[in-house]
Amino acid sequence: MKFLTSFFLVLLLCVPAWSQENSVRERALETSPFLVHAGVFAGTIYVAENCAMDELEAAHDLANWISRVTDCAKPAVKTENFSTGDGIEIFVGNTRAAKAAAIEPARVEGEPYTIVPRGNALFLVGKTPRATWHAVSYFLTKTLGIEFVFPDEDGAEWQPQKNIAFPREPVNCVPAWTWRSAFLPGERDWETHLGFGDRPAFSHYLYKIFSTEVCEKNPELFPIVNGKKIMRVRDGRSPQPNLASPLAPGIALDAAKHFFAEKPEAPMFALGINDCTNWDESPQSQAAFGALGYYRNLPNRSDYFYSFVNKVARGFAADKLLADKKIGVIAYLDVQDTPSFPMEKNVVPVLCADRSMWVFPEFREDDRALIARWAKSGVESFGTYEYYYGRQFTFPRQFFTAQAESLAYLHAAGARLFNAEIYPVIPFDAPKIWLTAKLLENPKADAVTLLNRFFALAYGEARKPMSEFFMGCEKLWREQGGQIRWIKGWRNENATEIFPPEQCEKLSALLAAARAAFPQNPQDARSRRIVKRIDATIKNFERTENFSRSYFARKHLQDATFPDADAVLAALKNPAWRAEELYDDATWVAAGFPPIACDISDPRPGAFFSLVDALRKIPPSPTRSRAEEKLEQLLRPKKNPPSRDDAMLEFLRQSVPALQGAPALADSFEPTRTRNPQSGEWEEKSIFQTVPAADWKTGKKLGVPAGWHSVFAASERVVAGEVAGARTGKSALRIAGACQMAQYTRNVSVRPGQRFVARIWARGNVSCGGNSFLAFAWKDRFGRFIAPAVRTVLTVGKHDEWRQLAVCGTAPAGAKSVLVSFGTSSQGPDDEVVFDDLSLHLY
Repeated sequence: MKFLTSFFLVLLLCVPAWSQENSVRERALETSPFLVHAGVFAGTIYVAENCAMDELEAAHDLANWISRVTDCAKPAVKTENFSTGDGIEIFVGNTRAAKAAAIEPARVEGEPYTIVPRGNALFLVGKTPRATWHAVSYFLTKTLGIEFVFPDEDGAEWQPQKNIAFPREPVNCVPAWTWRSAFLPGERDWETHLGFGDRPAFSHYLYKIFSTEVCEKNPELFPIVNGKKIMRVRDGRSPQPNLASPLAPGIALDAAKHFFAEKPEAPMFALGINDCTNWDESPQSQAAFGALGYYRNLPNRSDYFYSFVNKVARGFAADKLLADKKIGVIAYLDVQDTPSFPMEKNVVPVLCADRSMWVFPEFREDDRALIARWAKSGVESFGTYEYYYGRQFTFPRQFFTAQAESLAYLHAAGARLFNAEIYPVIPFDAPKIWLTAKLLENPKADAVTLLNRFFALAYGEARKPMSEFFMGCEKLWREQGGQIRWIKGWRNENATEIFPPEQCEKLSALLAAARAAFPQNPQDARSRRIVKRIDATIKNFERTENFSRSYFARKHLQDATFPDADAVLAALKNPAWRAEELYDDATWVAAGFPPIACDISDPRPGAFFSLVDALRKIPPSPTRSRAEEKLEQLLRPKKNPPSRDDAMLEFLRQSVPALQGAPALADSFEPTRTRNPQSGEWEEKSIFQTVPAADWKTGKKLGVPAGWHSVFAASERVVAGEVAGARTGKSALRIAGACQMAQYTRNVSVRPGQRFVARIWARGNVSCGGNSFLAFAWKDRFGRFIAPAVRTVLTVGKHDEWRQLAVCGTAPAGAKSVLVSFGTSSQGPDDEVVFDDLSLHLY
């Protein structure tokens, strides 16, 4: 009883004090015209006692920038328990003062915020803690004049000021896009300053709803793939569960109730499919699939999936606790298209597409039509999922025009949720990110005007050459030609075709001109900031140039033919023989750069074996003698201990005698011969099952040589099977047409220290973005990969003649087997590859 009496006494003492404090603010007759005057901030910044971390960071962000711009002492950041009601007070976030003054942002979805002056008090309040930080960011931009063109402290531009007027006009912001989010790892401050915030739940989530534990209680939910029931749900790349089961909607509904019980403020629940193109093939699902059509070269399963989503959505509408909530899904892979029936209005589809491909008119029109269909599908709102990647490419990937056109069209059609995967190379991608933020802020803004403003802010006197540099990069992307692919060039070295050395040289000259606009060691702070940005761009582009030279040198070596000794001699002068010296990514990583994301092919084994074979057939001559001498010089170690280059060349030299022996495994892809028991005649039968176009079922069950396994992604227009015109014998294997993946794999037992060489012959047509390859990877006794895969590729272009592809290596400690694979991925509609005469040597 004594405790309760004391508690209520404290409460009674606090309430009048709080009311008095608030009334002082409301009755203030003399208000300060300045927030900062003569370099002095006479006030305090307050947060709630138990404020969220984003609110606290926002308050300190505000204090830091007030101090930096005006050169005043950093304002104190305190909890509002210490508020005195004297001087200037800035209340950040969901404080008691804001509640007492009835200050709150608009009651709408998303991240609205408000900025309200009251006497000498200023309130910055967001609907969410992140929205409060957006309010602070708006204040920093509009009141302090800061433009956050790059991340970090040196990434902002502003003019020093001694006096800052107290803002008297209230601001009530409801963003044009309800949700704006972007993946900018490590750049949360900059991300927030630009207006990017949190995103609601909509992405890959079926694997969590239909977990192993849930499916074990309801086994019919486990997916059947290729006739086998998958009894374990691993992660977001697991096959899709059996959504045709009558149990599925109820289980999803229960999961949603549990989700909202833990997160009652969340606006939506995710039903996004797993990141996988393997779908359940149970009789229930097969019947629900019906006669599958195709969309964007993938089976169109929209009716199957969105029928399930609608059932869950109707469950939401019928439940009092869920009636005001929404369901987020991703229109992705096999479910990009709209279904043949209306969608429930409480579903929010997020349309996934690589709109950098709007540089192709045919894709732009197809995508615009898809957006229009979703806008009329019955949903109240929808979103967009963009792929603005930078780090996965070796060059500046710019598509400003496609960005601006697609964002304007999406918003006009009704899109209100924006999400982008970016993972940027900041010196290359800052203008792309800044432009995105400004277009999301004002969908009707002119992109050219915005970019001109960015270049003036970010590069000052160097804005012209820097603008020409970035526009030149966009021009190369816009005029690339070739196939249309989702994230074209993703982790693929042959995307470098877009940036050949001669174009890199022109772009590099523009960067040099930009740097020449400033002295070597500028004295003023703004010039130092600009020079830092230009220097970072130059350094990153040096990497682009190096990789371009390396890529084209390796391509020329892979494509070399040896009709005579002169051709051999010319090929031996190619710098790609010393590949690590030509382009050594380890040096860049040591300097603080992220590793090159793409897989780098090695043409040296194939070129070496072809060259040696050719030398044997060339008649003796002085030129042949010079070629042999040059080859001997190439194979001679240059360093002690030998470099990685020397180790590779020594391996190749020692392999020559071993390759004269019988291979451990050979396949010529010839038909099998069996005797007919009835007639006694010998009959031939192809070892491959020909896959007709658009047959997604048989596409998963390719006939293969004994001991090999096929991995084949469903595709509308791909044709695979036996073809005449073999290099030797009667037949070869041909894979033609647009295809995400078609490959053959085989495990071969090895011992640590054993050497391995695999060779295959290939011809065909490869477009930029495609990847026809021979590869291997070491595995331990548990079947786990213990080293990165090694690969070589058929280069971009049309190859009417056979090219030898070869990979080699020494089995490391712990190796129990080597997985050999050949095939194609990301193949274009006009591409094809033909393989023949595979051999594996172990010695």
